[in-house]
Amino acid sequence: MKQWDIATYTSVAQSILDHAARKRIEPLKYLRKAHNFNKKGAIRVPKTGYRGDSSAVYRKNNEYLIVRPDEYGTEKIITYGVNND
Repeated sequence: MKQWDIATYTSVAQSILDHAARKRIEPLKYLRKAHNFNKKGAIRVPKTGYRGDSSAVYRKNNEYLIVRPDEYGTEKIITYGVNND
């Protein structure tokens, strides 16, 4: 959970539980999938820097990881997901 950003939630745990529930994934599995997302070979949007909301998206195959830098510049996870198109 240290890799996660609190974002708009009152706690990291609340953020994880809410995202997992909305995506219908068991919370521990959700944490593992986000943690195991391999940024190597992923497409980053934007390529450098961050979007207007201070976040960046990594996309690889049908998965995505949205991150935001903390006060030390370390990217923290906001959410993880899978696009099933």
